[in-house]
Amino acid sequence: MNIKTYICFFTLILVCDVCNTDRKVAGQIEHFGANNDYATLFDIEKRECATLLSVRNPWQGGAEVTHRYWLVPDSACMVQGKESAVVILTPVRKVVCLSTTHIAMIGQLGEASTIIGVSGTDYVINPLVRRRIEEGRVKEVGYDSNLNSELIASLDPDLVLVYGIGSESAGYISKLLEVNIPVVYISDYLEFHPLARAEWIKVFAALFDKGEVAESYFGKIADDYESIKTHINENVQIRPRILTGLPYKDTWFVSPGNSYMSYLISDAGANYIWKDTRSELSMPMSLESVFMRALDSDIWINIGSVVSLNEIISIDNRFSDLPPVKMHKLYNNIALLNPLGGNDYWESGIIHPEILLKDLASIFHPDIFPEYEPLFYKKIN
Repeated sequence: MNIKTYICFFTLILVCDVCNTDRKVAGQIEHFGANNDYATLFDIEKRECATLLSVRNPWQGGAEVTHRYWLVPDSACMVQGKESAVVILTPVRKVVCLSTTHIAMIGQLGEASTIIGVSGTDYVINPLVRRRIEEGRVKEVGYDSNLNSELIASLDPDLVLVYGIGSESAGYISKLLEVNIPVVYISDYLEFHPLARAEWIKVFAALFDKGEVAESYFGKIADDYESIKTHINENVQIRPRILTGLPYKDTWFVSPGNSYMSYLISDAGANYIWKDTRSELSMPMSLESVFMRALDSDIWINIGSVVSLNEIISIDNRFSDLPPVKMHKLYNNIALLNPLGGNDYWESGIIHPEILLKDLASIFHPDIFPEYEPLFYKKIN
C-alpha cells in the first residue's frame, strides 16, 4: 500500500471513533509545543502512538491560519478525534524541499539522502545533495508559479516541504494537493529570534522520527549561543551602530527593530540603527531616508551580493560619505559561496545561530575574540 492510499485510509479514521481493541489508540496528549524554548509558530503534541504537528502563521499575514498534521509511525495506530489534519506516515523516505534551509535541517539529522527534489538546485551547498544533483538523483522542481507539479508527482514523494510568502502561495501549492501530494508548511523564516528559527529542527525531527537527535543538537547550540551572548554582555563597553542591507532600485527594504537580524545584532553587542521600529514585514523606505540615518552608523553588514567597495559606491556616490565606507568597516555574509551563486549563509546559517552570533561579535568587538576568524562573513575592501 503506497503513501497516497494510506492518506485516504487514515483520513477516514480521523472522522470516526475507534472501537477495534486489537489496534493501538492514541491517548493522552503531551504538550511538547508549550515547552518550546524559543519557537512560537509550531506545536508538537505527542500521543501514545501518533504526533500532532500544528504550524501557525504559515505565511506573512497568515496569523489566523493553522495547518495540522498527524504524524503516524505505525499503520496499526488509530487516531481518535475529529480534527481536520493531513496524515503522514513516518519516518518519511522521499522529500521535496522548496527552500535550502530545509536541506540544512534535514542534513543535520543525517537524512540528506531522502531529498529527491529541490527548488533552486544551483544554490544548494550541502555536499551530499550537491553530488546527487550532479548525478541526476535530485531534480529541479521550479519555484512559486513555475513550480513543476507534474514532475513532483512523478517523483512520488512522501511529502513536499513548502514555505509561503503570502496567501497567494496557496495557489501553486494547491496544484500539489490536487494530485494528492502531502504538503507541510515550514514557517521558520517568520520567527524573530535566531534560536527560534533553529528550533524548527524539532519539526523536521518529528517527520523523521529523530526527536532525540534534534533535542540533543538544539540543546547544544542553544547553550553555546547563550554562553557567547553572556560573554559579550560581560565584556562590551561601547556598542557600535549597525547599518544593514542595500537598496533595490530606489527602495531600501529595511528589517524592523523586532526582526531576526535586529536580535542578532543586539545579542552580538551592537545597536541596530532601526532598533526603535516595529513591523511584521520589511519596511520599504526611500534611499534618502535611509541615507540620513546611515550617517550615524559605524559598521555596515549584509550588503547584498557586493564583493568590493567600488560596487557599493557605483550604486550611489553618496555612499562614499558614510562613516563605515570612510573607515572601511564593511562586512558581507558572502564568505561561503559555491560557483553557481549559492550562499551557505542562507542554507546552514539557520541551524548555526551560535556561529552567526560569534561572527558578528568578532566584527563588532575584535578584542573580545582576538583569535577568531568569521565563518560566514568577509571584509569588503
